[in-house]
Amino acid sequence: MPSTDASRAVNPLEPLGSLPPDQAALLESIGPIWGTDINGFRDVVFNAYTPLVSATPKDGMTMHKDLAYGASARQVLDVFQPDSAHDADVVVFVHGGAFIRGAKSSNGHIYDNVCWWFARQGCVAVNVEYRLAAEAPFPGVPKTSRRRWIGSWPTLPRSAETRAGSS
Repeated sequence: MPSTDASRAVNPLEPLGSLPPDQAALLESIGPIWGTDINGFRDVVFNAYTPLVSATPKDGMTMHKDLAYGASARQVLDVFQPDSAHDADVVVFVHGGAFIRGAKSSNGHIYDNVCWWFARQGCVAVNVEYRLAAEAPFPGVPKTSRRRWIGSWPTLPRSAETRAGSS
């Protein structure tokens, strides 16, 4: 495992600045070697950020978990919304994983944090789980459209929509 440097001060305006200095130094050190152990280093990143994202406020917001939009056990979504949402913009978040791995919520905090953030900004956020390529070969995954995801929940506001994701 790369070494860490704890001499750095916490500064949330800098890259990695919200992390304790030793964790920020660790993440800086794995950047150049990320590709040598993607899964292992992903776990390092998740372990560093989970305490931060789990502590963010969720007051005044509601999460509706595992709402089905299809027959597969993986065809579920979570909806995060401000309690005062009315005609709010909708953000659809799709996790990465090249359609062969991944989940909408890595550990109950990572990836959910993206949707909680949008809900804090007044948007309704939808976090989508989808069938992987083994179950739904191309074009099966991309063909499961926004209409299927968002249309599966009839009380979801239908104003502006943005899509986001990771890879």
